[in-house]
Amino acid sequence: RANLTLAEIKLRAAQAAYDKLPPVTEKPDGTTVGIGETKEAADLWEATTAYEKAQAEYDEALAGPSADEISAARSRLALAQAQVDALLEGADIGAVAAAEARVVQAEAQVDALLAGARADDLEAAQLGVTLAGYSLETARRRVEDALLTAPMAGTIVAVNAGAGEPVGAAPIVTLADLQAPLVRFWLEEADLLSAAPGNPVEIIFEALPDLVFPGQIVRVDPTLVTVDGTPAVQAWASVDLASHAVNLLSGMTAEVEVVSGQAQGALLVPVQALRETTPGQYTVFVVRPDGQLELRRVEIGLRDLANAEVLSGLEKGDVVSTGTIEVDAE
Repeated sequence: RANLTLAEIKLRAAQAAYDKLPPVTEKPDGTTVGIGETKEAADLWEATTAYEKAQAEYDEALAGPSADEISAARSRLALAQAQVDALLEGADIGAVAAAEARVVQAEAQVDALLAGARADDLEAAQLGVTLAGYSLETARRRVEDALLTAPMAGTIVAVNAGAGEPVGAAPIVTLADLQAPLVRFWLEEADLLSAAPGNPVEIIFEALPDLVFPGQIVRVDPTLVTVDGTPAVQAWASVDLASHAVNLLSGMTAEVEVVSGQAQGALLVPVQALRETTPGQYTVFVVRPDGQLELRRVEIGLRDLANAEVLSGLEKGDVVSTGTIEVDAE
């Protein structure tokens, strides 16, 4: 069994080496040979022959003695017994002793064939099978460790190494999911609160300036990265391709706007009209119908660089002062 397992491992190794060969191999002298003339082909033939021989020996050992072998042993026993009987009639003590020894030997051969393998032989054979199993498992693990398993389904867009080249820790295969692409983008460290998974984004690609792709943040890396010498938050956003039937390419440049909050039907005032009296507290000057200014406290919600949402303190149609005063030139 151990010989058969070892032959099987050698056969697989030879087959793997043979399968890697190109249809035509170039010799050092410049001549070419077909795949069947290579050393690998000879090794494969030799390994195949050794495997078939080991299989035949294993099958023969497993089957035990044949009926013909047992019959022949019994015939030798009968012949030896007949010789003993004939010698006893002549009273030749030496010849009788030799014949009796042959009878004992023949009986032992018959008993061995009928009894099968001894316990110690079986134990040694079982140990060989166990060791061969360990060797086979080790070889299988080495093959599995040599395989590169993709973490997801996708399309290979770049291969940075060729067969036979040494590789290190740098990526050698780039895999992209072209059906569900992700956009990597960076935010200033001060905008960390806006980089929350689930927040919607609007994406405009440099090559497609007239198209706006919706999406949302799907992942935020746990550590800051350095972009142009400045610490930044690195995030990843999905792209909704249903809105525009275009093919995006890996490596495209895009501008990403994160929507950290939104309000529908909001009352807005220009940010220039806000006066911050205390941290987080705002007032505005409301222009009354008589032209006088009234200082009024307001509650502010969402805001951007241009406008602020007013939650309370103002009504739609109120006129507020932005602090700009027009005077006639003298």
